[in-house]
Amino acid sequence: MRVAPLARPTLAAVLAVAALVGTPRAAAAFCRTTTCRPDKDPENCKKDINGCSTKGTPLVWPTSCVSVAMDKGLTRSLPPELTVGPLANAFASWQEATCPDGKKPSIAFVTPKEPVSCTEPQANTNGPNVNIVFFRDDFWPYRGIDGTLASTTVTYDTDGTIWDADLAINAASNPLTTSTTNVKYDLESIVLHEVGHFIGLNHSDNGEAVMYASYSPGSVSRKLQADDLKALCTVYPSTRAATCDPKPRGGQATSCEATSPGSSSGCAIAADPAAAASATGGTSLFALGSVATLGLGMLLRPRRRHRRAAPPSHR
Repeated sequence: MRVAPLARPTLAAVLAVAALVGTPRAAAAFCRTTTCRPDKDPENCKKDINGCSTKGTPLVWPTSCVSVAMDKGLTRSLPPELTVGPLANAFASWQEATCPDGKKPSIAFVTPKEPVSCTEPQANTNGPNVNIVFFRDDFWPYRGIDGTLASTTVTYDTDGTIWDADLAINAASNPLTTSTTNVKYDLESIVLHEVGHFIGLNHSDNGEAVMYASYSPGSVSRKLQADDLKALCTVYPSTRAATCDPKPRGGQATSCEATSPGSSSGCAIAADPAAAASATGGTSLFALGSVATLGLGMLLRPRRRHRRAAPPSHR
């Protein structure tokens, strides 16, 4: 993982996932992303034996519901009806999980009322913002790592408060699929991992976890494992005293043009997705997941790739 500054007083954490075939290692616990930046301060930003950062403030969304938009153009690689469901299901898996106390985690996702057109990870310190999920169909801009499957850019304040997150999916280099047969690179599995980064989690050293730092081409991993649930319910317990306020910092943008280069801040009882949607005039992202259909995406030559961190986006 590499992190890079955006505009003061914010930082941007860029996390990426790509395929790595290997033997999973057992591990003791999950890891959280923190404000400590090993790219800038490698001496102080040390990791423990599980690969977790021992310095810095852990990242967290302060609200119990986060607005997430899908770029209305989606991707040319898959029909829209086969694309929306897997994306929504990936987010729904995290918000609909059950914690040890039998309750939902204190994080939910809703979609803005207006459609959004945006294919760039951006965060605006002086205007509206949008947490966007988008595909890159024609090229992957990060040099040297065109094999990366996806990249999540998380923007946060120095106190660890997340206020913007953007998820880019590499459809330019990878044959994405949505079926459980003839699998190449399973879209839902990839996005499920990236949503973990979206909410402030880092890679886990537990080989069974969704947040494990590798993906095997042709595999399907659409279910959170014990380590993932422990991470989720530790960071977003049902008892967190946060309110539902999904409006992005500066207001809701409907396009990248409405933002300028730059990267929303607590939680108690998990926000009910329907209630959150009603409060914002939006739509529960989980509701979209209920209409998921499966099918085959564009078939290209499958390749094995290492998961590596994407360089920070230029803003």
